[in-house]
Order: sequence, then structure tokens, then C-alpha cells
Amino acid sequence: MIRTVLFFGDSNTRGYGVGRERRYTSLVEKALGPTVGSEWRFVVTGTESDFRLISERLERAVATNSPDVVVWQIPTGPCSYFPRWP
Repeated sequence: MIRTVLFFGDSNTRGYGVGRERRYTSLVEKALGPTVGSEWRFVVTGTESDFRLISERLERAVATNSPDVVVWQIPTGPCSYFPRWP
């Protein structure tokens, strides 16, 4: 069974300004790759830092990818009230 890590966030998560190879999500995948092999896949998605969009896009990303782990990197103030799963 292949498990999924979903990185959800804003422009920092997507690596704007540093490029795909140097974004932290790629570095995590590269570091874990030799250990977890092909048993895990890593997905990067997100939204702008507009609080009105976060809930819908997070719900859609979870529904689409059925992640085993969600890494949420975003300004979390009021966003911490949006998740409806454990």
C-alpha cells in the first residue's frame, strides 16, 4: 500500500522564490526517500494566504489525495478552526 504525505500551504510551501528543487517539501522528500522508498508519495498543494480560500482548498486537497499525513504550513491564526477530521 502506498501512503501519502500531503504538504498544504501557501507560497512558502510551493517554493516561490527558491524553485521546486530547493523548497522544503522537496528537501523532506529527498531526505526520507532512501528510508521510505516507493511506499510513500509526496504531494504539494495549497492556496494563497487568503483565509477565505483555505477551508475549501484544504477540504478538496484532502478529498483528492486521501493523505495519511498532512503537513500544514500556513499562517494558522483563525485557520486552526477549519479542519474537521482528527
